[in-house]
Amino acid sequence: MVSGSSLGLCFLLRLGLVGSGADDRRIINGILYVLTTGCRWMDMPIRYGSYKTAWRRLRRWQGEGVWDRIFRALASVRDHGRVCVDSSTVEARKGEK
Repeated sequence: MVSGSSLGLCFLLRLGLVGSGADDRRIINGILYVLTTGCRWMDMPIRYGSYKTAWRRLRRWQGEGVWDRIFRALASVRDHGRVCVDSSTVEARKGEK
């Protein structure tokens, strides 16, 4: 479902947005898998590593502003005339913002 180079790990490492851990690519893909499919964290396929690690990293990176920096870095790439961010693939749960 999520490609091996979803956010371009080398791009993120170069910008200092993620650490140099060997499992960062797997963890990022696991996070994207859960957020895209809407499955429970514990149902994340083991090929993405530990769901507990993925959840902890998601929360830590949210607190550190990593996702905001990733968004800004990707938005600053001017190779395309138009950029669109679409949240229609992630189902919002009733009562949550």
